[in-house]
Amino acid sequence: MRKHIKYLVIHSTNTEYDLELTEKQLINSHMLPPPYGKGWDKVGYSDVIHLNGTITNLTPFNEDGRVPNWNLSHNGEDIYQYARHIAYVGGVSKDGFNSENTMTQEQQITFDSYLKYMVRRYPELLIVGHGKLSGKSCPGFKVSAYCESIGIPNKNVLK
Repeated sequence: MRKHIKYLVIHSTNTEYDLELTEKQLINSHMLPPPYGKGWDKVGYSDVIHLNGTITNLTPFNEDGRVPNWNLSHNGEDIYQYARHIAYVGGVSKDGFNSENTMTQEQQITFDSYLKYMVRRYPELLIVGHGKLSGKSCPGFKVSAYCESIGIPNKNVLK
């Protein structure tokens, strides 16, 4: 059971910019054994924003985001019991080689609303890109600059 949401970790699904994924595909990509999936015991994303801007909830709000194979921490604190993970479908450029922000206009509208809602609901929330915690290029853009561009207060962005 979740105690309190303190972090919102931003991801992309790291898929081609125009390739939609179903809920089943998202779950299977995390939970099926390799080489078909990552072999995790649960899906790593809490919510996913699809190309058309709709959201699929994969992890209930009262459940923590712990995935045993992930090692994400901030200042030595294991963030899982305090984190939700939002991903947008996409993240790989048209050339197929680079990580970049590939959100559709519909995804961006939903994403912006989602971030603003979460900050209102959890005033002490820290928003952070997955890459900031993992050293990877996910979600394909600088989360702190994005948050600033849509008016998220600096106190709510982990820099």
